[in-house]
Amino acid sequence: MLGIILSCRDFRENDKSISLYTLEQGKIEAIATGAKKIVSKNAAYLEPCSFVEIDIEKGKEFNRVTKVLGLEYYKNIRTNFDKILVVKFVIKVFGKTVKEQHRDEELFKLLYDFLTYLEQNNLKDKTKIIDLFFIKFLKVLGLYDFSTDIKKWSDHNRVLQHKLIYEKVRGVLEYDMGDWASLESFS
Repeated sequence: MLGIILSCRDFRENDKSISLYTLEQGKIEAIATGAKKIVSKNAAYLEPCSFVEIDIEKGKEFNRVTKVLGLEYYKNIRTNFDKILVVKFVIKVFGKTVKEQHRDEELFKLLYDFLTYLEQNNLKDKTKIIDLFFIKFLKVLGLYDFSTDIKKWSDHNRVLQHKLIYEKVRGVLEYDMGDWASLESFS
């Protein structure tokens, strides 16, 4: 199945617990046995922001990763500090918002397209790219459609537009993720 790694954390002595969003099953958690070992073939592709083809076997207690094939490592994102911050922020909110087993092709495509766009383009306005992601994210989730607001806000300056978008996103998600425009390394 195709998936994007959302998070990865140590689990037991040699294993890692990963969270990923898959095209076929939505958000799932799995254990990658032996992923912390030096000789692990899968470790590099189990890092957040990796696009993978992955096989997962259902276990009694945990799902287990049986095979991983890296399809896209997003090298340009990983070598640009600002892109890393943007992706970490978006993936964190994405992971907290989307529930396990919530399968949505459009949501998968949104996250994949977002990562691909960042990989292939220079990051000129970090706040704007995150604003645009959340506008699309809430629409795909069916939580809020900004189309009428955008028309009303078109004559406002960019800072005010961001403030209005941020307040709406925070209110709809009922989660105070912090204003992405005020993160230390954002301009």
